[in-house]
Amino acid sequence: MKKIILSLILLTGCAIASAQVNLREGIVITLGGDTLHGMIDYRTDRINAEQCVFMANGASAATTYKPGEIAGYRFLDNGRYYVSRTVPMPDSTMQTVFLEFLVRGQLSAYYLAGDETRIFYFEQEDGTLKIVKSVPIEAHLDVRRASLAEIYGTLGGSEKAQKKLLKIDMNARAVTDLVETYNDDVCPDGKCEIFKYRQKRPKQERTFHWFVSGGYTNFSLNHAAYHLIDPQKTYLGYEEDGVRSIAAFNVASGLDLYVPRLCKGLLAQLYLEYVHTSECDMETSSPAWVNNNLITYKGAMTFKANELSINVGPAYQLPFWKVQPRIGGGVSFVKIWDKTELPEEFEDLNTLEWTDDHVHVGYYLSAGIVYPLRKEAMTFDCRYSAYKYGNWDVAKLSFNLGYQF
Repeated sequence: MKKIILSLILLTGCAIASAQVNLREGIVITLGGDTLHGMIDYRTDRINAEQCVFMANGASAATTYKPGEIAGYRFLDNGRYYVSRTVPMPDSTMQTVFLEFLVRGQLSAYYLAGDETRIFYFEQEDGTLKIVKSVPIEAHLDVRRASLAEIYGTLGGSEKAQKKLLKIDMNARAVTDLVETYNDDVCPDGKCEIFKYRQKRPKQERTFHWFVSGGYTNFSLNHAAYHLIDPQKTYLGYEEDGVRSIAAFNVASGLDLYVPRLCKGLLAQLYLEYVHTSECDMETSSPAWVNNNLITYKGAMTFKANELSINVGPAYQLPFWKVQPRIGGGVSFVKIWDKTELPEEFEDLNTLEWTDDHVHVGYYLSAGIVYPLRKEAMTFDCRYSAYKYGNWDVAKLSFNLGYQF
């Protein structure tokens, strides 16, 4: 029942998050040429062509601009630039829309997401505007040549660009490369401006992120008490003598897998962590039945351990702020190698078993922040994990600083 309730809470949170806007830093250019700074709602190509939802810095509410009400707008994280233009449509009507400005040069290119296809506009230096609908790459060469005949002639100054036109799939990236090729051939000393940044996709759009981290771990041991109930055997057990905290350091590396289609901000984490403890001396006692007599042995024990764990689980990262909180949790599979040295008083007790070849299963909880950079991100996490190691209850509290690629 608890699992069902938790699942419903998570699904509700995802639904709420998905309904919110996807704000990114950007600028709006007014009809008078002024530049306004703030946050812009980043949506699909089709919605970006129909409206601009803008929240100016210091404003308490967003303003929705339609094409013709502003000169244009631009996202600062990826460089995508939209301008307001009145252009011919495939049905020969004229319509005012936000065109995505791909390339500016002797030949410029614009992109518009249509109802069923992609539409591209090519503008020459004299202002002549030509419209081209995308043609499937699998179409016969004659069909492609007939559909692209007009723009094929426009590219006459560059044989290389003409050949490329007949081979490419007409998408924004390919058209940008096509027009850049043409401009390089016809004006080698000129300069064309490509508006979309040539870099890794913005963090919010990427799926896989590798990360490395390291930091301090408080490694705590708590020994469970035995109840000696069989006086006929030499049965050894520890009395509970409090929690022991051991200083340790850790390093971790793994993968963050974002699933924005399911829920924006939702991700799965898989990482490998190594923890190395310092030596810890502790006073301990051990009762045993020897010849039907209860004898208690006391002495100092030295504990030191190396731990390797595989951790996997979901997390949620609030994606709408510059500094993004993140929480998560999951399952840990732990292998531990200890270097425990027993007191001399215990050497004659053969019932102790200090070797451990098992993989122990535990859990972890995490909370922290992610600070996105232009391509990567800095992370800070606080993690709590626990598992059972023989008769020990092990708990760890880690503070990690990391870098996400």
